[in-house]
Amino acid sequence: MSNDRLLSFFCMTRESFTKLADIITSDPIFYNNSQNPQVSPILQLATALYFLGAYGSSTVRGAAQLGIGEGTAHLYCHRCIIALVRISTQYFHWPVPGSMEFRSIRSEIENESGFPGCVGFLDGNDIVLQYGPSFHGESYFNRKKRYGLNV
Repeated sequence: MSNDRLLSFFCMTRESFTKLADIITSDPIFYNNSQNPQVSPILQLATALYFLGAYGSSTVRGAAQLGIGEGTAHLYCHRCIIALVRISTQYFHWPVPGSMEFRSIRSEIENESGFPGCVGFLDGNDIVLQYGPSFHGESYFNRKKRYGLNV
């Protein structure tokens, strides 16, 4: 698969995908004591990333495109999310209020942006809604021509 296509389907580069796969493939969620082993954790991760980056598209349609059942797609996503949550504290943490790290981040952001007391920003991604709300639905229609909530 080309790098552009991989980025389009999974919302990450090949290098990032490979690193993430290497990190989570050893999680016990991907292995069982059955005579019917699970499919590769890499395939499960690819499926999960496909759905997580699908911008609210139908899981029925996506599962059909991938040639798997809708329930299987949900199961793969669930397993990957569990594996990611288990490792999340190794890669993400919130600075302890009052700590040197916290004060340093707050000072740096204030100096660069002028926002006093700020320790982080969100990137403005949208949480896509499958349907527009019935009350003031037009207020939820965004610049990307979808219904959603801005983070």
